[in-house]
Amino acid sequence: MIQCSDSSDREPDDVTLSVIGPCYNEEANIDLLVERTLAVFSVLDIEAELVLIDDGSVDRTWARVCARTEADPRVRGLQHSTNGGIEAAWNTGLTAARGRLICLMDADLQNRPEDIPTLLRAYAQGPADVVQGVRHASSLLTRHR
Repeated sequence: MIQCSDSSDREPDDVTLSVIGPCYNEEANIDLLVERTLAVFSVLDIEAELVLIDDGSVDRTWARVCARTEADPRVRGLQHSTNGGIEAAWNTGLTAARGRLICLMDADLQNRPEDIPTLLRAYAQGPADVVQGVRHASSLLTRHR
């Protein structure tokens, strides 16, 4: 596994939320994903990080990820040399994550970063070990215990 230069000097206890984003040939989406996710971090006013895992992409995904890590210490990048699938990328992200809370999000933006505050509110209502968002026509959040 390869890591982009990590300019973050935060200790693990300083990070409340880690958003993990597996990436496979997502060169066109990286900048928008990062911008939208960092905007959510700013609104939430919490210490958070975006961990992007390039899962063996053959386009310029890795170059875009590394450019974003250099521009903002809240973005971290890891790379698999070959495609291992989303589960392998999740595992890499979970291992690298420094946050007390974890959010798994696809890099293709099928999951909206703007929904993270809704998930955090549902978690805060507790008790819950897991909160999961599901897209439906009604856009309602359903809680199961």
